[in-house]
Amino acid sequence: VQPWLPLHPDYPLRNVEAQRADPGSLFNFTKKLLALRKEMPALRRGDLVFLEDTPPSVLAYRRETAVQEVLVAINFGRSPASFRLPDGKWELVLASGEAESPGSLGPGQVCVMTN
Repeated sequence: VQPWLPLHPDYPLRNVEAQRADPGSLFNFTKKLLALRKEMPALRRGDLVFLEDTPPSVLAYRRETAVQEVLVAINFGRSPASFRLPDGKWELVLASGEAESPGSLGPGQVCVMTN
């Protein structure tokens, strides 16, 4: 079928079928993130506490309930960024891309951790 609108040259790589097949795609990351939100009550209704003393490119916050504490960190920058984690034993639950170490984010990386 001939489409009535022009297609971008990378359409063979950027389409739903290709994204579904790629475990590291934005499509699959979003599905994992939505499933995690359903699974973790703190992500839905926990108190919101922003972390201070983060680099300008990093948005980091905690969501807390009486039984659960979750930390979400996003690096909006184009270079790696590090920040100090709050006290506790933080365990990585989900990350976009390879996580170098707790408190370190690659460019454009998102991490979700629990304590």
